[in-house]
Amino acid sequence: MDKEKLLNYTKILLNKRQNSCKATLKDSLMLLFYNSIRPIKISLILMVITLLGILISFNTNTVELFLSIHSSIISIIGLLLGINFTAYALVFTLSSSEMTLTLLESESHIKDYSLLDFFNSYFLGLNAIYFFLLLLDYLLDFIIMNFVPNDFLLFDQPYSNISAFLLIAIYLIAHTFFIVEFISSMYNLYRCFNINASVLAVKALEDPESND
Repeated sequence: MDKEKLLNYTKILLNKRQNSCKATLKDSLMLLFYNSIRPIKISLILMVITLLGILISFNTNTVELFLSIHSSIISIIGLLLGINFTAYALVFTLSSSEMTLTLLESESHIKDYSLLDFFNSYFLGLNAIYFFLLLLDYLLDFIIMNFVPNDFLLFDQPYSNISAFLLIAIYLIAHTFFIVEFISSMYNLYRCFNINASVLAVKALEDPESND
């Protein structure tokens, strides 16, 4: 065990306990964005969103089509929030003290973040994003269902189609980005399980009698 790293990262965590909820959430979201920005992923998302946005916004049933995909996205975000929160809680509930110490002394790819701090901050940020997206989605759903008719036009054509495309593209980019980010969340859970298994294996090898 690297006691120097363990002591250093422990001090960092102890200093963070004085942060307010707002400061902690801000740090988690900044870490999430920093960890998630990859040119290839962004390029693929933009290509898909551009095509889908054009198909919806330049259609005679724009509002109806948007509500259909909006309803599906609400279901997906709600499902991902439930899975992500449950998996995170399960991993750290079942983890041993040895695993916790291993995560705390292990460096992540982010400066001044141990793996334990990185995993905690990452899951907090992603769950917060899913929660806020759900709130915004239900609010948007209420507004559209009650105040926006199917033949609604914001401007005269073709400006109405262009404005609809821009708004729909922004909506889809924000949601698709974090839906795809769930893959990274599953990868982090995979890493946690691997670390836990490795720690248990090392403990068993060091103490053969525990297997009897």
